[in-house]
Amino acid sequence: MGANMSGNQVKNITMYDVAKKAGVSKATISKVLNKKPGVSAGTRVRILKVCEDLDYRLNANIQDFIRNSVSGMTMNLAFVLVDMDFADPGYSRLIDGITKGTEENNYHLVFARLTGKERLIFDLPPILRDHRVDGILISGVLSAEHMELIRKLNIPFIILGNYSPEITRDSYAMEVDIAGSIHMLIGRLAEAGCRRVAFFDETMTSYLSKMALVSFKEALAANGMEYSDNRVFIGEGRLKGAFNQLKPIFEQKNLPFDAVCCLDYRTANGISHLIWGHKTHFGTSEVTLATSRSYAYYKLPIRAIYMDYDSREIAYQGVNLLLSNIRHGQMGRPGRTLISPIIETPGPTG
Repeated sequence: MGANMSGNQVKNITMYDVAKKAGVSKATISKVLNKKPGVSAGTRVRILKVCEDLDYRLNANIQDFIRNSVSGMTMNLAFVLVDMDFADPGYSRLIDGITKGTEENNYHLVFARLTGKERLIFDLPPILRDHRVDGILISGVLSAEHMELIRKLNIPFIILGNYSPEITRDSYAMEVDIAGSIHMLIGRLAEAGCRRVAFFDETMTSYLSKMALVSFKEALAANGMEYSDNRVFIGEGRLKGAFNQLKPIFEQKNLPFDAVCCLDYRTANGISHLIWGHKTHFGTSEVTLATSRSYAYYKLPIRAIYMDYDSREIAYQGVNLLLSNIRHGQMGRPGRTLISPIIETPGPTG
């Protein structure tokens, strides 16, 4: 029997109905829905379109390990990562926090990686498509279009990370307080005597990058520092680093800045070597670097101010909020929960 997107049975749409309308066999339908090879691209697209038109779902009662508790819960939560790798260090602590939350609540954790190119319900992994999870925690490279697809599943979800209102609308999101954090970072730089602070980001295409730059400008003004477009440097794209943009600057003896704000620790690490090389070659005063880090034992080889945030806590709180919504219904209005980091100013060499 078919089901609508909330999981309620509405009419007797069967695999036979789909096969008849698509002009193929039930075996071909099964291959497509279970992502098996042996079906041409054109036929696959046609079948998925028919499934979407008929609002057809595989019968959850005949799928393995589905709805196996008296409550009707699967006791599964999914961590969905879009267009990123689970091996990325930036997500390892999220996984730690999610794991802690699921284990404490006797839930199982499953992982689903999306490419970001999914456009139909049937493009999604069966574990999501067939409602084999009670809730979703999602992060990665998210888009408004992709989130609309997730909403169509009618499965409770929590967004982990800082994203635009277009993406998080009518949703629960766990975020780092970036604006407040940058104000604290710039305040610490001011206390350290820095007056000409530069800003670097690999890209200006993301909401987080744009928000960081706006907060950077506001923080400079609040601390009586002058903003200059000549001290804003943008890289060549995500994961491209800062070397190509900043190397020519550091080849000059007189630098146009005495501090650099770069929130991405991986990129900041590359900048720190340029700063160290400049100081060693010219014997000039050391530039201070302001950055974020997810591990307190991360240390740069130069003077640095760190914004320490615990991704585990963000994820852990996200799990507990998600489970509250699953068990008791929506708890309050959807919105953003801000997590404040800690600002640390180590000794002269970080």
